[in-house]
Amino acid sequence: MDSHSHITIGFVPSLEAIPFVTEMSENDAYRMVPCPSYGRIIRRLLEGRLMAGLLPFEIFLIEILSRPSLIERWCVPMVLPAAPIELVMRRRIMKNIQQAEQGEQVPPVKTITIGVESRTSLTRHQFISWQQAHKAIQASKIVFKMLPMELMQKAMLAGTIDGFLAPTPWGLAAASIVECSLVGDFTPDKLAQELVFCCNRNMMEGLTNDLRMMPEKLRLRRYLCTNDVEARDKAIAIMETLGRPVCNAEALSKSSELYSQNISNEEMIPDGQWLAKQIERTARLVPSVSRSGFLQLAAESLVFATQPDNLAQATTSNVLGLVGH
Repeated sequence: MDSHSHITIGFVPSLEAIPFVTEMSENDAYRMVPCPSYGRIIRRLLEGRLMAGLLPFEIFLIEILSRPSLIERWCVPMVLPAAPIELVMRRRIMKNIQQAEQGEQVPPVKTITIGVESRTSLTRHQFISWQQAHKAIQASKIVFKMLPMELMQKAMLAGTIDGFLAPTPWGLAAASIVECSLVGDFTPDKLAQELVFCCNRNMMEGLTNDLRMMPEKLRLRRYLCTNDVEARDKAIAIMETLGRPVCNAEALSKSSELYSQNISNEEMIPDGQWLAKQIERTARLVPSVSRSGFLQLAAESLVFATQPDNLAQATTSNVLGLVGH
């Protein structure tokens, strides 16, 4: 890489990206490119306008690796902590839920339309899990509408959706609208999206040394954001310059504090066990993909090229055994 070039990395301005963005912003070799949706990152990766990106693993797996001619171009050298997803709902629906839980008779909500970014996103399953925990809407028909995050708030205002799921602070930004309510008891729990740093394999040679040190650097960033208010505010200020959705800065700071406290220091270099778990989960939740035989190709591809120089010790048998092939 010459002195005038940059490694361009696409990301959605959101809470889980803060440690990565603040670390990379201090390295002249990288240029962080804010995108209003994961879909925008995917398109730019496929067009060659980005060299790397931060994406939920299942979206990367299906939207990018599902193209047989491209599958061997990509690798996943790093896993970031699970993305904190927020649920925003129309206030009238939340009022129905609250009244029903207090024993009042309320009219049934026949259909609920929820905005999500991708048909393959785990957010669909996250919402269904939350729905089944609330008696007032257990029988409601759920319709998922595919929208980029930048249009979620506008769709709520236009009345075309009743709610949406998005990473913090996209929900926080929408909570200021009278019609919207940020759902406090929503948690992705075991369905939390694992965010990955994915990139073109051709750029991996130049990244190897940086990636060896990156996990420890990101742990330090998270520690500072948890224990140092000034460091956390500085990190959020950097995000503001990169186009995050406008929301209450105090609320975002509090969310950042809670999120950082809940992050464990798990290894961020993916190995065979991690890949197996994520691919098996995708196979279970997206049966059509599992039946296509694509996951076997993806497993083989990622296992052999996730990391150069043995940074990740992954084995084909680990992955394919859990996928069930």
